[in-house]
Amino acid sequence: MSKKEEIIIAAHTLFAQKGYLLSMSEIAQIVNLKTQSLYSHFKKKDDIVWIALQVEINRAFSIWSKQIESTDYSDFRADLQNFFYTIINYYKDSKTLRLWRNISLIQSIELKQKCKDLIKQKEAELGRLTQKMFISGTAQHIIKSSNLEGSMILFISMIQGLLDAMLLYENEPSMDMERFIDLAWETYWEGLTR
Repeated sequence: MSKKEEIIIAAHTLFAQKGYLLSMSEIAQIVNLKTQSLYSHFKKKDDIVWIALQVEINRAFSIWSKQIESTDYSDFRADLQNFFYTIINYYKDSKTLRLWRNISLIQSIELKQKCKDLIKQKEAELGRLTQKMFISGTAQHIIKSSNLEGSMILFISMIQGLLDAMLLYENEPSMDMERFIDLAWETYWEGLTR
């Protein structure tokens, strides 16, 4: 592994832990370099963080897109359920979930905008695939075509709420997140179907 790759991995780890408050000296310490030596690889902290976040954003959307692309659209419930659990399982590692949460808290306006633009681009691509899956649900007479957009928005909102709960209750032994997630899925499905 090259030193640049080590630096990016260190930035990824630190960004998940500390968000944008990570420092160049912390990155340097992890990769056994002097802080000044980082500047021979990258001009500034934002350059390192941007590459680390690009890698993660692209990785996430690749996983989710591949899940949808692997469906044959013959069983809408199975397709949607597999997609749902693929997203949830991606975020099961609390470091990954915290990394994504920290993107919204980036203080650098330029870096935050670059992240937002990349996420919007990837969401548009994923949205087209997701819409195709939901259209298959209407073709199979499982959901009403008049409910398509609302069903997709509710799906995204449910996942967002579950991710918030996963972060909030990550160290809460009395909270059975698996059951909570399964119950949310079943309730969503019951409300979605005719």
